[in-house]
Amino acid sequence: MKKKSEVYIKLSNVKIEEVTFKEPKQELISSFDETCLDLGIGVQLSNNVEQELITISLHFFYEYNNEIFPETQLLNYKGSFDFKIDNLEDIIKVTKDNIQVPDNILITLLTIAISSARGIIIAKTAGAFINKYYLPILDPNEILENIKAQS
Repeated sequence: MKKKSEVYIKLSNVKIEEVTFKEPKQELISSFDETCLDLGIGVQLSNNVEQELITISLHFFYEYNNEIFPETQLLNYKGSFDFKIDNLEDIIKVTKDNIQVPDNILITLLTIAISSARGIIIAKTAGAFINKYYLPILDPNEILENIKAQS
């Protein structure tokens, strides 16, 4: 029997929209400086309360940037993760303009989405130069705070 405080979450769909990567020239590889590798992050949240879904869309890209190789994009990933949450309407607060989901739920969803994206990127770039530079461990609390600040 489900306790009132329990929330059942299921990853119901994973969509890979884009995974592209570029094999750099040998000149870049031989002089590669990991400190010049920048990670760009984009996160978007959406919902469908009727279907009890929350979707997290992620965009990650690696850009190498130094004087010799300015703004060389080495990886571009875009994907989305649909989470089915039983009785979603019981845990959210609906206002005129949006819905409010408890932070602990969003942090859990972000953690799962980012970890899944990391695995997809590793699998899709197997054998490529960029595969040596894994998506770093990201703090979902910090990402959530950034999302809130932009709202």
